[in-house]
Amino acid sequence: LGESFVTNPSVDVTYSDAATGAKQIKLLGLSGTYVQMMTENIPNYRGSAAPYGLGYVPGPWMQSIQVSKGSSSVKNGYEAITGQINVEFKKPQLPEADWFSANLFASSTNRYEANTDATVKLSKRWSTSLLAHYENETKAHDDGFADIPRVEQYNLWNRWAYMGDRYVFQAGIKVLTEDRNSGQVSHGKTSLADPYKISIGTDRYEAFTKNAYIFNKEKNTNLALILSGSLHKQDALYGRKIYDVDQHN
Repeated sequence: LGESFVTNPSVDVTYSDAATGAKQIKLLGLSGTYVQMMTENIPNYRGSAAPYGLGYVPGPWMQSIQVSKGSSSVKNGYEAITGQINVEFKKPQLPEADWFSANLFASSTNRYEANTDATVKLSKRWSTSLLAHYENETKAHDDGFADIPRVEQYNLWNRWAYMGDRYVFQAGIKVLTEDRNSGQVSHGKTSLADPYKISIGTDRYEAFTKNAYIFNKEKNTNLALILSGSLHKQDALYGRKIYDVDQHN
């Protein structure tokens, strides 16, 4: 997601920590916790997930992005001081949903990426999709200290949808695991006795469900219930400092 704003003049994406590759979005001169991140209008990537949240959203999974600058409604949460960014993903219930698509990427900097998604229309009302992502940054571009962290990520998401005349239901489960390594590296034939190493291992699990009962389509009256939860486990080592986080939302 962070790379999607590189050419956008109204949204600035900067490295808040070049050593670990943490990125932050800046709106109206303020960044980080003042910008609310949402996925399909559900607040997401809070707390310990915020520094690397932009890397948890694969580009080919996205259907659209909405950006709102300025203080926004508290309807979706309390973080939207300078703006909101909402990401809409591919949905299996849409008529244009692909049955199968794949995307492969490789660069001269030894970065490899693979994305795939498959959609199955089980019936007139039921549909499901499976989305998978893998990326591996294998080259550190070192000059004694890694310029780019080595990142290996696996990301898998399964979502379901039921579109009835009165009742509408969506649900999804996402699993992510990532290893991020940086710090001092061996330069040429020189090896360091006690190098400063950075190692961050992340396991993240997400689940959501959206339920809506429609009373009258013409008057747009309905009753809806949205539930979401996440478990974010991060074990990090900065030199000799241990930083382990368990976060539940």
